[in-house]
Amino acid sequence: MVEASMLREASIDVKQYMVSTPTSTDDPREVRARIFNLKSSTSMRNLNPSDVERMVSLKGMIIRSSSIIPEIREAIFRCLVCGYYSDPVVINRGQITEPKISLKEE
Repeated sequence: MVEASMLREASIDVKQYMVSTPTSTDDPREVRARIFNLKSSTSMRNLNPSDVERMVSLKGMIIRSSSIIPEIREAIFRCLVCGYYSDPVVINRGQITEPKISLKEE
């Protein structure tokens, strides 16, 4: 687990990193940080349920990676203006066709 004191001791100046490193997005609210040289780290086998929603440092090697397969099979959209719920929309190869206008019959 990473504590605040460990973050202060990390060898990176986050402000300087943010200023000197261009981001791939135009959203000024997005923050990306890389933290190095933490004093403690654990292996993936030693992770516990208590580590959920905490920052932990892991050590290991990536031997395989794969793309994320979406779990959604169909979606229903609700209009924020009139509250109308759309008919179920089938997901096609991970692409969701979101309605542009409310399809409520008046």
